[in-house]
Amino acid sequence: MAVFVCRRCSYEKAEAWEGACPNCGGLYRAKKVGADTDEQKQRSTFASAAKSPYTYIPTGIVGFDRVIGGGLVASQSILLAGFRGAGKSTLLCLVADAVAKLKGGALYASAEEGVTGVMAIAHRLGLRSEKVEVLGNQYSVEKVIEHAERTKPWVTIFDSLQKYSSLEANGAPGSLVQEKAVSTAIRSYCQKTKRCAIVVNQMAKSGEMKGGTDAGHELDTVLILAFPKDDDDEAPHDVKGVRVLLCDGKNRYGDENQKSYWRMQGKDEEQPGMLEEVPARSLLEEMAPRGKYGRRG
Repeated sequence: MAVFVCRRCSYEKAEAWEGACPNCGGLYRAKKVGADTDEQKQRSTFASAAKSPYTYIPTGIVGFDRVIGGGLVASQSILLAGFRGAGKSTLLCLVADAVAKLKGGALYASAEEGVTGVMAIAHRLGLRSEKVEVLGNQYSVEKVIEHAERTKPWVTIFDSLQKYSSLEANGAPGSLVQEKAVSTAIRSYCQKTKRCAIVVNQMAKSGEMKGGTDAGHELDTVLILAFPKDDDDEAPHDVKGVRVLLCDGKNRYGDENQKSYWRMQGKDEEQPGMLEEVPARSLLEEMAPRGKYGRRG
């Protein structure tokens, strides 16, 4: 049974009272304590671990959903890193369009280019949704968050981390202190609103994330979109135009070891086309026709 306790004198009563405390006359709000408070309701046992505590919202982009654990989770913040030209913006435009169809809205806020650049990608992909809003030339994370809080998109894409800055930190955009402050602001927004965000991060030629690992520590899931390595046994035999999307060792909401392969259809890197998922080598071999004695021929 819950009771209401005066914050000043600890007077208890079964019902909440209006105005002054009946005991001390103080105008302090009563605090509800006991078995049916919100704090006490947050209880469980390990027996409930048989069922996932998360509700996944599949985007319909199967290879993306599989890598992040089955779909987006309310309040999830994702860092997507990759080399320039890997197809990050192309993939995220597809994700934004898919989420908008399912959940009613998405926001693509680009600091890398103006609206025209993002719209060119959408046009190339044949995306025509009115539920995806595009903001170009954005550099203040607080202004984008303020806009998102008003318009309530289910997922907001920040492209990219190196160009954004926060009022909560000094330093130039792209500095370690700014990247941490921007990431913290985005994660706080997600937790407060129960909406999702995807933050783009650039990778150096060395293969390291620009700005270090602080942003990854702040956010829930870290993904990398890159080119398959020579020793990747799962990559398709023909790796021309192939990218690999994988979790980089952190995922609060799913398995950390998933990956998917994608092929950028286009004339060359300067004129990319559609980004489509392709089967891993093991799946291709499994699908191959078998010979007379059961061997694949």
